Amino acid sequence: QDSEWLKKKTASNSTSDYVLVYSSSDVRNVLTVPGQSPPNILALSSSWTELLNGQNLRSLWKTNTSHVFNKPTFGMFKKDQVSVVIEDEYAAQSKKVLIIDSNSGNIMWEQDVISKPGSPQPATISTVDHHSVFLFWGEIQSQSNVTVPYDEKHYLFAMHPKNFRFLLQLNNGTSNIMAFDALLFERGRHACYVLLTGPSAEEELGTVSISKRKLKEDVVYSNVIRLSDDASSSDEDVKQLFLNLRFSSETLSKNRLE
Repeated sequence: QDSEWLKKKTASNSTSDYVLVYSSSDVRNVLTVPGQSPPNILALSSSWTELLNGQNLRSLWKTNTSHVFNKPTFGMFKKDQVSVVIEDEYAAQSKKVLIIDSNSGNIMWEQDVISKPGSPQPATISTVDHHSVFLFWGEIQSQSNVTVPYDEKHYLFAMHPKNFRFLLQLNNGTSNIMAFDALLFERGRHACYVLLTGPSAEEELGTVSISKRKLKEDVVYSNVIRLSDDASSSDEDVKQLFLNLRFSSETLSKNRLE
């Protein structure tokens, strides 16, 4: 029996086998964070994100967020350090993609993105250099295309921490995306992302299709998006960094706390 949990049970005067671990009327999502045993607990509300120590449930850090509308995911922005990827919708049709250090709560990277209805949650793929490739959907302001209605086109972006001032636009389309994930196929030989597309909630009938795309094949034909005036890397340099990556079959858990 765990002494810390016994103390909480005694303090709560509980007569059942259940222990009150956290009390808030505004918690929207609770997940376990990989990397430690026991794992720490990530709690999200409509206005904040908080990390709790998995052993004694003390708050490790807390940061303000406006509206986290997709389930967070986990990756490694720093070598061997778990980071939390959050999409925070701070205004109508506007969101920030935030990468937060799970140890300190510091924001390591952020980007304003035009938010699209039905935008899939972000994904990550681990690399053998103990970092991650971060994938997210949206639209960068300068890409707006007046010939396509705002709410119909989705863009997929990739970012690697070694060149975080650049994004690769890998894919775009107007199909309704029902599900999205990134993973390794054929025992880690290549990294892919999988799309399930089909009718939107407003449509009664439609065709559902599933497609798999190799990440490195899309890199070759991708567009490089510069997030700053950094001229240290050419477009080909940025693409080559992705093409040289080797991917790891080790994945970070994304489990919801049950």
